[in-house]
Amino acid sequence: SLEAKTVCDFNYVELNKKSIKFKENLVMDYTTEISNTDLKKTVKSTGYLDMLNNIKLSGFGITLFKLDGADVQIKNNKLYFTINLATPIISVNYIPIVIRSDVKVEDGNIVLTKIDFVNLCSVIDLSKAAYLLSALNPLTFSMDILNNNGSKMKVQTINIIGDRIVVNGTIFVPKNTSK
Repeated sequence: SLEAKTVCDFNYVELNKKSIKFKENLVMDYTTEISNTDLKKTVKSTGYLDMLNNIKLSGFGITLFKLDGADVQIKNNKLYFTINLATPIISVNYIPIVIRSDVKVEDGNIVLTKIDFVNLCSVIDLSKAAYLLSALNPLTFSMDILNNNGSKMKVQTINIIGDRIVVNGTIFVPKNTSK
């Protein structure tokens, strides 16, 4: 769900049959709530899971490992990534890896934090991999309002509550933006 409301008492918008033009800057507060189902549909439709499933490490012409069967879900106030690690090095077809993460806002962006393995020994330091996991963050998205690069969206807070993510922030549409 998405709720957006202006923070100004007066907004000057020019409406025509074929266009809309913002005559003054428009600033809105927004709140969005993302369910587990919403997140799964989003990462599937954006190709996020396909991107994860195409990651592989090769050396000397041999695939050492590749990722497959990637999934993401929200549960118990955390974000969970499940990835099957396929490798010819061991005799099993794949090793399921589950990574748990919190989220926070840093410089107006959503980043993953407190990253740890759920089902593996935690001797591996994931702080070095935090950059990679953040680059693969399914909550990172850009906003294009009326095809205008001057429009800005800023995240102010993010919370995972049960199996939902709640994000609050502001949207800025500069004056003279038209569509």
